[in-house]
Amino acid sequence: MPFTSKFARYATISLAVLFCSPLFASSKSMSASPDFPLQGMAQKVAAVESRGVEFGIYIQELGGAEILSYRPNTPYVLASNTKLFTTAAAILGLPKSFRWKTEARVNGNELWIVGGGDAAFHIIDGYSYPDKFLDELALKLRERGQTSFQEMVVDARYFDDVYQHPHWPADQLRKRYSAPVSGLPYARGMVRMKIGKSSVYSAAYNPVSVAKTFLKHGLRKRGIQVANAREAHPNEAAPPVQNLVYVQESALSLREAVVKTNVDSDNFLAEHLLKTLGAELRGDGSFEGGTQAVQDVLANLGAPLTTFTQMDGSGLARKRNSGNRASPREVVTLLRMMGSHPEGAPFVDSLAVSGRSGTLKNRFSNGPLRASVVAKTGLIKGSVCLSGYLIRQKDRAALFAILANYSAADTYAIRESVRETQHAILRAVWQYLGQSQRPISASSALLGERFERIRETNRALR
Repeated sequence: MPFTSKFARYATISLAVLFCSPLFASSKSMSASPDFPLQGMAQKVAAVESRGVEFGIYIQELGGAEILSYRPNTPYVLASNTKLFTTAAAILGLPKSFRWKTEARVNGNELWIVGGGDAAFHIIDGYSYPDKFLDELALKLRERGQTSFQEMVVDARYFDDVYQHPHWPADQLRKRYSAPVSGLPYARGMVRMKIGKSSVYSAAYNPVSVAKTFLKHGLRKRGIQVANAREAHPNEAAPPVQNLVYVQESALSLREAVVKTNVDSDNFLAEHLLKTLGAELRGDGSFEGGTQAVQDVLANLGAPLTTFTQMDGSGLARKRNSGNRASPREVVTLLRMMGSHPEGAPFVDSLAVSGRSGTLKNRFSNGPLRASVVAKTGLIKGSVCLSGYLIRQKDRAALFAILANYSAADTYAIRESVRETQHAILRAVWQYLGQSQRPISASSALLGERFERIRETNRALR
């Protein structure tokens, strides 16, 4: 299609104008920069949409100019793209030095174990942090000459006792990715169950009870006798901090927790970050407290949240006409604001890299897009999303959100057709960036510098 100087900077082409068949007649308009291959992309998107899929797309150049826009203001179910909002709020809302803690306090003949939501209170790389806690605690208690207690009280009230969100899929509640979220999350809330000669892991119904059993038996093995063990009552006062005997800080820093949350799309960590935000910023370590804290932090950032709604930290929760949703434009706005924020480096660094890490390790693994897509994936029934940054050069990059929701049967073929369309769009954007000559603005310079660092780190993988 020819373009002249009298045309606006961005051409808008209606799919209904491009194609006369009924398939395209009801499609909304797609707009693009003049040099972008709009017609071919419109055909690809419409072909997939004819199978019951609805796309929302918004892509900007580093300098802010639009490359491609399609239903940019319509809210879509985000799936794990919800983690972008959760981790952004965690980075900006919690101190850089923040670490979860697990404490032991003594009150006369009572031993209190006070959980602080440590999502790393389990075995990592073969090292057991719960056993480390018990080893050190037993040593401290023996030094005090106190090796028996009438009662051990497990206090997990840093978070509430709603361990799994009521809108998580009921048929998936025993899965690892639905692990319960508690203030004392021993072994990531999982228990091993024997079935015949084999064993499987299942999400615990009451993770605090599981932690209580482990702690009592573990202390007994180390020569510390506990006659009775119970959970703290809802309004019971814990011993003052002056009664502290031992404190163990989490093996994960805030930055490490954010990276693991996004790179590996770790639901367990995402929910702990969410409830931690609620506990620290609002005194309410619940799903509701956490989602309100996210809203507060991002509102202070200046992020427009007119379509963003959130139910949990991971994106697993789902409710008709509600839930974890945002428009493509709002997702891209968040990506830009966090990428350009002075404290935003951990956010950019937390995203998976195509062909290299996390959920993108096996995507875009060949060709020029290898190590060039830095993004967050999202997948639940009815939603396949991809949002992040496409980096060609320091000053030639794009911010994108390609969200797809569908009412069709949840089949591998549907999911793959969406992914193939996402790939095709990004390949076209890559080609477009090779032709773009627009200079970046001063406000985008910091994000450009971060892109350059990512490129240098991954140059050998291209």
